[in-house]
Amino acid sequence: MAQTDNSFTLEEIGKALQLKFPELGSLVRSLKNLSQYDFLRFTSMNIIPLIQKGKPFKSLISRWEKETLSVKQELENLKQEALQEVTAALTLLISRVKESEHLSAIPQVQQSLDEAREYLEGTRPVYIPSHFEMAADTMASTCRLLLKHNAAHVLTGIAQLVDLNDNIDIPAIEKLHFYKSITKMTKKNQEWSWETYHFPHTCWSYLKLTAELWNLKESAFAEKSLKSSSIEECKESGELLGLHNYWVELQSIRNHRQDRTPFFTIERFTKYLQVICSELLLLKSKNASEAPSLGIVSLCLKIDGDHLLLLIEKGDRTKTAYVLHKFKGVTGPYSFFKYLIDNPRKDADPSDFGMQSNSPSNLLPRSQFKGPLQTLFFQPGTKKNSIQLISPLVPLKDQPLSLRLSIEQQLAEMHLSSYDSTFTNTIGPCE
Repeated sequence: MAQTDNSFTLEEIGKALQLKFPELGSLVRSLKNLSQYDFLRFTSMNIIPLIQKGKPFKSLISRWEKETLSVKQELENLKQEALQEVTAALTLLISRVKESEHLSAIPQVQQSLDEAREYLEGTRPVYIPSHFEMAADTMASTCRLLLKHNAAHVLTGIAQLVDLNDNIDIPAIEKLHFYKSITKMTKKNQEWSWETYHFPHTCWSYLKLTAELWNLKESAFAEKSLKSSSIEECKESGELLGLHNYWVELQSIRNHRQDRTPFFTIERFTKYLQVICSELLLLKSKNASEAPSLGIVSLCLKIDGDHLLLLIEKGDRTKTAYVLHKFKGVTGPYSFFKYLIDNPRKDADPSDFGMQSNSPSNLLPRSQFKGPLQTLFFQPGTKKNSIQLISPLVPLKDQPLSLRLSIEQQLAEMHLSSYDSTFTNTIGPCE
């Protein structure tokens, strides 16, 4: 799963979005300096609905929703594994305790085993956490009780239960084998943690939930109640309880109360929006069949033979050369560009290279330097009709996000031809 850089401010991201999605970019920029109430209201009522209805975003939203379903299915599979694991361990533990009349007579041990069994059977109601997690926790207490009553022999040699050695008299959770699937499940659940900001589908899920809850009336919960007559009812009630907790917190913000709101903070939702909007910025242009600049870290100008090249270096350090212009031998334009590349920040006047009828304003576009790409590399010279190359190598990390996105879109629409790979493989770093 992709992880997104959210180091840019919403103001910067909004400016960049305005290049491709003007309405969305304007809305994102409107979030600046809002109160908590206005920030969440504007996000829920304007930004999220616009993204949901936007045709360019449908494929991306579809992908996030598929990833969400995939994670949920994986969690469901782990829950089934955990249930089987805990059930098998409990059956074995009950059997071993029954073999000892002494242990069966200890009230605390029997009570603990009964409690674990009731959780698994669903006769002891529990909403959060799940019934098998509560059963596992109770079994862990049973293991500690057995050790306390000098009954380590009940646990030793049983691979499904616990690892013991002379230095451990109370087993740590990782030593209890019936926690294996629960541990995996807990780790997977971290993907849905409030503090997880690098999974776009997680951020989108929380943003969408907030938009759905913003105008939800209390009557939506009026006819619902927590039920516990079966494990399935406990599970559904736990989900309802969690949803109601979110709603109550959001309502306290809507009603301008000063209640503590641990989840719906501006800081948290700013990070969610940074991730989502950064993903939207990376969508390809409609007119682009290829986006060679996607993920670039630097651009570099070089001349090889009669070719003016743009070398693109990506984050994985791979370099690809693209042809900007092919010279007709060692002519004025060739000498002009070679001088610029060899002498950054020095004036170059086309007339000095035998091009009396040319000026930088028409010479650069003929070599595909226009718009953002021209701004990135060139600046006016100190003399009339001259120009300077700022640098043949331009790292992009320090450039404004709006310029970076403009460059990406421009390069994608230029349909540049790649140059001979032997050149790319033989040159060193673009310095």
